[in-house]
Amino acid sequence: MNGWTCSASLPGFPIYLSRFAAPALGVICVLVVLTGAAPATLASDKAAVHVVASATCAITEPAGDDSTDIHALDKYKAFMQRLLIEESFGDLDCLAGLARSGKTKFSGGMWKLHILYGALDEPKGHATEEDWNVHLERLNRWIATRPDSITPRVALAESYASYAWNARGDGFSDSVTESGWKLFAERINQAKVVLQEAATLRAKCSEWYLAMQQVALAEGWDLPKANQLLLQAVSFEPSYYYFYRMHANYLKPKWYGEEGDAEAFAEQAANRVAGSEGDTLYFQISANMICHCSSETQLEQMSWPRMQAGFAALEKQSGPSLTNLNLLAYMAIQEKDPVTADRIFARIGDNWAEDTWGKKSVFDANKQWASEVAPGVAWLNSINQAADADMQTQDGIRLKQAFEQKFASQIRQCIQGGGTELGKFDLLVNLADTGAIQQVTASTTTKVSFCLLKLGRETLLPPPHAPFWLKIPIDPGAPTATAAK
Repeated sequence: MNGWTCSASLPGFPIYLSRFAAPALGVICVLVVLTGAAPATLASDKAAVHVVASATCAITEPAGDDSTDIHALDKYKAFMQRLLIEESFGDLDCLAGLARSGKTKFSGGMWKLHILYGALDEPKGHATEEDWNVHLERLNRWIATRPDSITPRVALAESYASYAWNARGDGFSDSVTESGWKLFAERINQAKVVLQEAATLRAKCSEWYLAMQQVALAEGWDLPKANQLLLQAVSFEPSYYYFYRMHANYLKPKWYGEEGDAEAFAEQAANRVAGSEGDTLYFQISANMICHCSSETQLEQMSWPRMQAGFAALEKQSGPSLTNLNLLAYMAIQEKDPVTADRIFARIGDNWAEDTWGKKSVFDANKQWASEVAPGVAWLNSINQAADADMQTQDGIRLKQAFEQKFASQIRQCIQGGGTELGKFDLLVNLADTGAIQQVTASTTTKVSFCLLKLGRETLLPPPHAPFWLKIPIDPGAPTATAAK
């Protein structure tokens, strides 16, 4: 892997630099670098992180629970959208203030503050230009009504960013028209200006940094500058995991990184945080790297065991979440792990998440596949474990050698008849107490493995116990007499 891991002055945070970037970070930059505001270190800014909100608000938000209602987050967002449409600016400020100061989360660890902003960053439904104009005007009235509030300014900045992508479209860059690029640049610049103005307020907000990361992605900031912004963000609020997600997205090859950069960043960030919290962060970053398109693959260089460990740690810490369960099931499908998928689908029931699966038919098809395939894979996993244990013994080594000698000719014949199917696989052989071969199976299905399943049921040396499993690695491409090693 090309790159360096650099230690910065921020405890517990890694910086990943691609090969084209100089490893020259070691200090936390002051806010003036990005905003033009009066010089102030983040440490001093942090003293004014939150303007203390009242303990209660005049309005009560919906009591949604993502552990039992897959629509809980959508209901929460719809409630906030309604308040904006009704221009209940005081209520929105109060609820945002409580979410910000209390760092409140849904079951499963999703921050209410982030979900709230997600409800305000664009008009509802398939918006027209008129809808966008009404939405932006409404946010500007909120700012005019409550000029000292940071919430409407961040919401406006994120709306301009969404509006910019609306003009650009989600296709490849060569599909964007000249007018589309012009509108994109103008609207992103408007988002940045709004954020620079918001930086002068006494109140500070974690989502401000996330909105500026959106600007960084859209404007194509160089990696050192993007890293500086990330350092500032996690210094302000280390547990706002959305910062890490956004930076991992920035490092994808389709943006400003190289193959493997995003995955390396996820691993380094999780390792530096360490322990169960590091595993949790690894899952949270991985969940955002899932791609629902055929043109781009993700998770191939990610650790599936660590994703599962992170999910378990997150559930233990923050409670069960149907949203997270759907994400884990989708990950299991991508990782071709029907056993885990089947177990998680059983917990999900019919509570499928549209954001994860797109269509119920996709959810149902994958659920059915997992239920059909899982029993066989579970059985194969169990005999693999038994074979691994038996092959650690001297008897296992001795019996493996005896098997290879006895069947060398038949193995060679099967390989020669296998054509171009040269993939490696394991042959699993079950011995009775007499040494008789009772069963032969393979870890994968190819022409070669199918041929080897027909090996004669002969007798080897008696094993120390029965059943006794041999694992014989077969490499059809190896230049050996038997191709078994």
